[in-house]
Amino acid sequence: MDPMPDKPKHARSPASDAPRPDGPVIGVDPGLRRTGYAVLAEAARPCEARVCEAGVIRLHAAEALPLRLLELDRCLDDLLA
Repeated sequence: MDPMPDKPKHARSPASDAPRPDGPVIGVDPGLRRTGYAVLAEAARPCEARVCEAGVIRLHAAEALPLRLLELDRCLDDLLA
């Protein structure tokens, strides 16, 4: 019997093996009242990122959910444009 267990199938490869994006990357932390976002670009050193823009989209909690989702969609569209 092998004393070393097999590597788990869900293990991730090192960051150096990961493909590099061709342009900026956007990260979104979704929420129904506040949605955070950040736009990242490649930095001068490998495996680092530069924050180009970051912020919070604030939605009105009193609005009906469909209206909040519509407003969130509009805000994200504006951000990506």
